[in-house]
Amino acid sequence: MAKNRLQEANEKSIEMLVSACPFCEKNLKDGLDEEFDGLRVLDISELLLLSFKKDMSSQIIVQEDSIKSEIGQKYIKFLSKYPEIFADLTPSSIMDFAIYKSIEDLEEEAPPVFNFNVLRTNDGIEIKTGGADEPDLELALSITAVEKLIQNKTKNEYVEQFGLFYNEPDEDEGWIDFILHKRTKTLIKMGYGKFAEEAGILEDEDSA
Repeated sequence: MAKNRLQEANEKSIEMLVSACPFCEKNLKDGLDEEFDGLRVLDISELLLLSFKKDMSSQIIVQEDSIKSEIGQKYIKFLSKYPEIFADLTPSSIMDFAIYKSIEDLEEEAPPVFNFNVLRTNDGIEIKTGGADEPDLELALSITAVEKLIQNKTKNEYVEQFGLFYNEPDEDEGWIDFILHKRTKTLIKMGYGKFAEEAGILEDEDSA
């Protein structure tokens, strides 16, 4: 039944399906695959939340097809599709993302596979390749973690899995680490605390 609904939505070029039934929502999400790329399944409460938030825009400064790293290109495309991930940050907040092959590369300060930064603007986000001059924090992610993160269909799913990779890092399953360049209390005031709280990682960094 879920497969039929998804195929019908795909044939009609529908971009979003909304369900008031948690079980129906789960079945629809379980049926999503590459065939339905771009189709989102939301709970009605998530739709209401989106309706109350100002629409956010995304701007990628460099052409996607000029990015040599395939995983980097996919991650940038994903974040630009879900700018609401950064909705709680105050304008001018900026963070670096660096993708690594292994934890050893990170520990030995080897160059990442790809890096870019995301700036929170008044209207949304701006994504640029390379590191920022003065980022608020640096995120280090394994390739495996990124590959799984970009499969999520909502901000809530993304945040939940993000927290899992940070709290339970694993070389094979995926890991995330970060370096703070400002005091934790300052970052919380800038809006990073809301994301960290939802991901279940704020408590670990609260004493910084």
